[in-house]
Amino acid sequence: MLSRGAGRVSTTEDLLRLVWAGRHEGDVDLVRTYVKKLRRKLGDDAARPACIVNMRGVGYRMARPDDAS
Repeated sequence: MLSRGAGRVSTTEDLLRLVWAGRHEGDVDLVRTYVKKLRRKLGDDAARPACIVNMRGVGYRMARPDDAS
């Protein structure tokens, strides 16, 4: 969902609803854990993310390939 919507913010609620089909409603820690794993696989530094950016209090945004400059 993050890569398909690259450049747009995906709310935590949207991620839970669309990725986990609502089975884990309100489980923000689940999303955080998976984003942490994705960052590790992508080699993204959580302190200075280039791929997956946390939009505090809202959700996450994956950078578009043309954003890498």
